[in-house]
Amino acid sequence: MAHEQPSALARYLFVAYVLLVVYASLHPFSGWRDRGLPPFAFVAAPFTRPMPVFDVVVNVIGYVPLGFLAALAAYPRLRGGRAFVFGFACSLLLSFALESLQLYLPTRTSSNLDLLANAAGGALGRWPRSRGPGRCASRKGCCACASASCSPAAGSISGSC
Repeated sequence: MAHEQPSALARYLFVAYVLLVVYASLHPFSGWRDRGLPPFAFVAAPFTRPMPVFDVVVNVIGYVPLGFLAALAAYPRLRGGRAFVFGFACSLLLSFALESLQLYLPTRTSSNLDLLANAAGGALGRWPRSRGPGRCASRKGCCACASASCSPAAGSISGSC
């Protein structure tokens, strides 16, 4: 078995996507001020009623690529369950930092629901490839195997797609 090399492209894409999420979360970058709230008050706050379904869906979808790219950037060092945990942790920590910073932007609202949705999106981004080997090897003619998501760099243990 050949020694698998880490992908520099995956790492660049991961950093670029992190910067995109930071930009989208903290835009307009002006008007920073202390609103007199405790720094992490949003964590223990009750969920908003009614639940903003659109916001939750957008947050989940926005963090799916982050979880995927985090695990892809860590390959081959992290695989399977460890890559899943890494993608989830990156999403959770980035979301926590950005939600905390949003407390100081008057046009933004920090929310524990956003934090949970972002973490769930990061977990979903890594989940399909952490389910184990053989998913692609048994379906060589399928569309998924023709895509980059089934390459050894994406976490396929068999790497035979």
